[in-house]
Amino acid sequence: MTGEQNDRSADPTRVRNQPALRGTGRALWLTLGGILAAITITMLTFELPLQFGIALSGIIAVAVLYLLMVVSAVTMPPTRRRSHTLAWLMGAIAVAGIAALMIVLTVESS
Repeated sequence: MTGEQNDRSADPTRVRNQPALRGTGRALWLTLGGILAAITITMLTFELPLQFGIALSGIIAVAVLYLLMVVSAVTMPPTRRRSHTLAWLMGAIAVAGIAALMIVLTVESS
């Protein structure tokens, strides 16, 4: 590794060098991911009477993504890779929830 690359990897202001991504705190990721999943599933549950299939698909997607978070937290060794995987899965939960909601709103508005 060159000196410049080493300096960049040690820079605490880089997004990839956040303590949450450097640490091995799976409990934090699972707790926050669970809260996000619960809020998303609750929101989509209220959408079931409007568009049952779309809302149910969103609920299933969020539940599967959270299950993948749990499996990743338990089976992966405590490295940065696990933290990155948990971060991506939590982001995917948010995207799946927003996408399902937007699809329901678009279908209902037309």
